[in-house]
This record gives sequence, C-alpha cells and structure tokens, in this order.
Amino acid sequence: MNICTSSYFNINNGCENLLNFQKVLNLGSYSLHKVISLFKNCIDSIKNIIYKQSVFFAANSEAILKEQNKYKDLSWLGKVKVGSIYGVSRAVAILFIPIVILFSVGGVSNFNTKFNRNELIKLIQEIILCGVVCPIIEELLFRGIIQRIFQSIPFLSPAKQVIASSFIFSAMHLTNGRGIGSVVQAFRIFLFPSHDILYKTTSSITAPMICHMSYNTVCVIFINLIKKSSAL
Repeated sequence: MNICTSSYFNINNGCENLLNFQKVLNLGSYSLHKVISLFKNCIDSIKNIIYKQSVFFAANSEAILKEQNKYKDLSWLGKVKVGSIYGVSRAVAILFIPIVILFSVGGVSNFNTKFNRNELIKLIQEIILCGVVCPIIEELLFRGIIQRIFQSIPFLSPAKQVIASSFIFSAMHLTNGRGIGSVVQAFRIFLFPSHDILYKTTSSITAPMICHMSYNTVCVIFINLIKKSSAL
C-alpha cells in the first residue's frame, strides 16, 4: 500500500512538473514571439521613415499629397517631433554602415566618450555652428525662398517641385572644395531630400529646420566620437 501510494504521488508530482515545464515553454515561446514581432515592427517603422525621406518617395506626387493631407492639422510641437524623428533616423541610417566598417576593420580600437575641456568647447562650437546656425540659414534660403518659388510654378507637380529644390540644394554642396567627398555628399543629399519633402508635406519650415538641426547635431557628435577613438 505504501509502495502504491508513494508511486502514485511520484507519478502525480512528475505530471505536475511536466505541466509546469510546458507552461514555462509556452510562456517562453510567447515572449520570444512578442520580442520578434516587436523587432520586426521596429524595423518596418524605420524602413518606412527612411523611405519617406528618399528621392523615390519624392518622385511620387500622389504619395506626397497623401502625406500632406495627413499632416494638414499637425501642431507646431507635432512638426518638431516629426522633424526630430526624421533627422535622427536619417543620421543613424547614413552613419551606420561607416561605423560598422570602422569597428569591423579595427579602425576604432577603444571607443572613447570622454572629452577634455578644450575638446568639449570645440564640440559645443561645432554643434552651434553646424547644428544650429547653418541649418537656420540654409533652410530660410533653400526652403523658405527657392522651394517656395518652385511651389508657385503651376505646371510643376509636387514631385517635380521637391526634386527641383533638392537638386539645387545638393548641387550647392559641390562647391565646398572637398573633391570626391563633395560629390558623395551631394549625391547623398539628392538621394535623401528629407528637408524638401518635409517642407512640402507639412507646409511649414519648422519640420525641415528641426530635421536639419537634429541630423547635423547627431553627425557632429558621432564624427567627433569616432575621431577620438580612431586607430587609423
């Protein structure tokens, strides 16, 4: 009797342990599925944001008008948010490949985030100049004047207005005297006319100006960090 009772309890405990183990597996599977799903959604969102800043999106007048209708009631803070998201995502997308290459070939031996007083002052000066002053001047000129002129021409479609403005803006960067670097920069700007698209879709200079500021600021910070840590 004792043997039978003991065997019964052992079997019962074993079944409970199996059931608990199965619950853990199911919970783990469910959690993993949620993580994968969340990751895929994040990737899709990033891809969508990058696409909406590309020349391929700019070439689609229907898509531009649809986005313009979406943003027609956007508040000033909403435009600031959209501009920040576009600027930071663009900077990360453009800097991602060079940074990965530098790390993979040993170009960055020891990632250093510490700045001494002089380096910090220089970094702040670069952020003020490249991340604030230049974007304000360029946006007032290229979006506030040049793109507005293109948008006043009745026979130009929304796509042609954006691409024409982007072409002028990218061509201007060929004159900065950096040789092949100027060509690469101009091509990149033409490939991602974020500011021109935002100006057209939000009907405001706020979003492209914030986008320009956040993009330049992120680039300045990352480039300075890489320079400090570079072994090349």
